[in-house]
Amino acid sequence: MSKDLLPERREEFARLREGASDPAAPPPAYDGPVVAVYFPDEGSVALARSRWSFIVPPAATRKAKSLTKSLTADGTASTLPTAGAAGPPLPPCVELLSLGRPLPEKAVYAVLSCPPASCAEDAEALFLEAGAQAAKVCLLNENLIDMGVTGFGLVGRLYNERVIAQCKPCYYLKTYPEGAVVKESPSQGYSIYKDDEAAEGGFALLETKAAQPSDNDSMDVMDGIDVEEKDVPFLAGLADFVNGMMRM
Repeated sequence: MSKDLLPERREEFARLREGASDPAAPPPAYDGPVVAVYFPDEGSVALARSRWSFIVPPAATRKAKSLTKSLTADGTASTLPTAGAAGPPLPPCVELLSLGRPLPEKAVYAVLSCPPASCAEDAEALFLEAGAQAAKVCLLNENLIDMGVTGFGLVGRLYNERVIAQCKPCYYLKTYPEGAVVKESPSQGYSIYKDDEAAEGGFALLETKAAQPSDNDSMDVMDGIDVEEKDVPFLAGLADFVNGMMRM
C-alpha cells in the first residue's frame, strides 16, 4: 500500500467507526425523549413552526422595562419585532401539536400554551395521558375556567381540583399602566413593582405577597393605598370575589 493513501484510509476508517461511512448521508432518525408543545388550534401550530427560527438581532436587545411594556395585560406579545438573522430549526426533540392530539409515546414533558376554556376537556384528557406516561405538564397563560364554558360554580371548582390545582405556580407576569406583578420562581412570592425611572431597571419593588393579589389590590399598592386598612365598599368587595373566582 502506498504511503500516499494512508491518510485517506485513516479518514475512511474513522468515519466507519463513527457510523458515518457516507459523509453526505442524512443523520439517523431521532428516537429519544420528546417535549410536546400544545397550542389551541392548528393555526397556532403553523404560526409557531413558521416563527421558530425567528430571533431578535443583538442590536435590538431591549431592557427589561421596555420588554415588559411591550406585553399586553394577559402577558402575550402585543407586536412581533422586526425579523433578524435566522435561528436554528425546530429540533427533533420538540413536537408542536394542537390540543386534542394524543401525547407522543416518547414525551417526557407536555407544555400547554394559552389553553382556552373551550379546550378544557382536551386539556384534562392530556393530563390523564401524561399521568399514565409519567410525563410532566406545564401550563402557560391558561384560561381553562370561565363563565361561558365551565362556569364558576361546582363544575368550575371540581375542574380546578382535577386539573389546574395539580400544577404548582412557577412564573407569573401581569402588566398594568403603572407597573407589573411578577412571580419568578416557585419559591418566591408575587412581587408588585411600580414604574420608577430612578430605580434600577426602571421599576421599584413595592411589596411581595405570598398569594396572588387581585387586580384591585395590585393597583392599590401601586397607588400607595394600604390594602389592609382601606374601607372596601360592598360592590367593590363583590367585584374582587368574582375576579378571584375567575382565576380559579
